[in-house]
Amino acid sequence: MSEARIRIIYDSNTGTVEKQTFIYQDETSFDKIPEYKCVDLPLDSLDHTKSYVESIDPKTGNPVIKDFPPSNEQKRIRELEDALLLQADSETGGIL
Repeated sequence: MSEARIRIIYDSNTGTVEKQTFIYQDETSFDKIPEYKCVDLPLDSLDHTKSYVESIDPKTGNPVIKDFPPSNEQKRIRELEDALLLQADSETGGIL
């Protein structure tokens, strides 16, 4: 049985991702469509909760991976954590 993979279909000129899908075997060849190419990535190569494939480098065929920006809730939690650390530091006379 083949391993599950992520197949990314992209424009070979610009690197723009056109479609992402999960595959279990080599299902389709893109040899007949010269404007599009595909790259297969191992399923566990990307944490889809934290990052995404923005595009594919047309010269190398490597994915350009970007992190999702933090949500407003995540920013607020970080601000509160920082404030608590500074407060604890000032109360104990620390060196933060």
